[in-house]
Amino acid sequence: MLKGIACIRTRIPEILQDAENMLTTLFRKLLVEFYEEMVHLDERIVILELKLKAISLQNKDCQRLLTIPGIGLLTATAMVAAVSDITAFKNRRELAA
Repeated sequence: MLKGIACIRTRIPEILQDAENMLTTLFRKLLVEFYEEMVHLDERIVILELKLKAISLQNKDCQRLLTIPGIGLLTATAMVAAVSDITAFKNRRELAA
């Protein structure tokens, strides 16, 4: 059985197609708007992830960070963006702080 957001993505279209579920017209309209916004945000996330992937492929520091277990695309690109010059830090502890 699906849980969380995956369940919502599956169930909302089913609920909207059921004309006999006694939803009010207003609630049905709100649910349609919510679902359309969710689909739009899902599409935006895919586009942004593709952009981050392209950025990471062009950056050696990102590529190295991605080899560390637990470091993903978002963390690697954010780290490179936040720490543009690693030599500004005396040691790893200062960087971590």
